[in-house]
Amino acid sequence: MYKVLLHCWLVGLLMGGCRAAKTQGHWRPGNHPPGLNGPVTAVLVQANGDIVAGGTFTDAGGHSTADYVARWDGHHWQPLGEGPGPLTQLTALHSLPNGQLLVAGIRPDANQMGSVVTHWDGRRWQPLGTGLPATVRALAALPSGDIWAGGDFGLRRWDGHRWQALALPIPADSASQFIAPSITALVVTPDGGVLAGGRFACCKPYYDVAVAHWDGRRWHLLRGGVNSFVSCLALGHSGEILVGTGASDNSSSWGNVWRADTTNIFSQPPLPARFNDYVYAVVMAANGDIIAGGSFTSLNGAPASYLAHWHSGSWQALSGQGGPVQALAAAPNGDIVVVGSSSTSNDGLAMWHINILRDR
Repeated sequence: MYKVLLHCWLVGLLMGGCRAAKTQGHWRPGNHPPGLNGPVTAVLVQANGDIVAGGTFTDAGGHSTADYVARWDGHHWQPLGEGPGPLTQLTALHSLPNGQLLVAGIRPDANQMGSVVTHWDGRRWQPLGTGLPATVRALAALPSGDIWAGGDFGLRRWDGHRWQALALPIPADSASQFIAPSITALVVTPDGGVLAGGRFACCKPYYDVAVAHWDGRRWHLLRGGVNSFVSCLALGHSGEILVGTGASDNSSSWGNVWRADTTNIFSQPPLPARFNDYVYAVVMAANGDIIAGGSFTSLNGAPASYLAHWHSGSWQALSGQGGPVQALAAAPNGDIVVVGSSSTSNDGLAMWHINILRDR
C-alpha cells in the first residue's frame, strides 16, 4: 500500500512553505520542493532519481531562467540552461540517455498555430527544425536515433535534419479515413518497436482501433474492444502494455485500464474497471501494482477521487488526491511521482502539486 512522502503545492504565486493537507487512508503529508510559480503538466524521473518537471512556470526555486522545465535534485530546484524558449503550453516531455531531454510545446506566435520540439543536450537547448503544424502530445526516441512526435497532425519522424510524415494504419474502407488521426501516446518496446495510441479511425467497424504496434517494418492494429479514445500507454515489467482510456458521452462506455500484448487487448487477464471519466496516466509500480490517475471521481460505482491502484486482483481508491491527475512516473527506488491539480486555493487560484507515493 502507498503513502505520500512528498507533497508539493504549486500556486499562481511563489510559495515558501508547505500547505499541510488533511489526508486519510494510506496518505500522509510530508515535505515538498517549493518554488514553482505555475502549473506542472508533465513529469519524469531520471536514472539517478532526479525529478524533471515541465509546465508553464517561469521560476523554480528563485531561478528566473528556469522556464518551463526544471530539475529537482532532492534538495533544490535546478534550471536547465535558460529553458526551451517561449511556450504558451508544454505538452510533452521525454527523457533521453545521459540526462538529455526532449520537450514539446505550443509556440506563442498567434499567427501560426503549431508546436516546437526542443532538445536539451546537457548544456543548451536546440530546436528540432522549424516546428510542427499542430499540438504535439507525445514524444519517443527509437534505438536508431530517430525521434518520433505524435499529435493532432498524426505522426512525424525527425531524421536528424527534418520532420517527415509517417503513414498510420487507417483501414482503406473506413468511413473516417479522411479524418486526421490524433496520437496521444507513444511507447518504445524493449525490442525497439513502437506503440502508438490515440484515434486512428472512429467509425464502425473500426471504432475499436485505438492502439497500433510498429515492429520495425510495418504496423499491426491492436484489436479487441478499446472503444474509447486512448489517453495513455505504459509498459509493464514483463513487456505487457497498459492502456488507459476515457469515458464517452455514451453511458455504455467507461474509462478503463487494459492490459494486453502487442496483438490483442484480451491476451492478458482483464482489469475490470468502470471509471466515470478519463484515465490520463497509468504506470506499473515495482511490486506489480498498477497505478491509474485522471479526472475520474468514481470507480465501479464507488467514490474514487482521481487516483486508484490495482492491487491483489482488484481496484482500490487512493484517498487524499485533491484534484485531477495529469501525469505519473515511476522512480528507480520504487516511488511513484504524481502530478495533479486541485480546483482552487483559498484565494481562488488554481493549484498544482507533486506527490510521491511509496509502498510501505
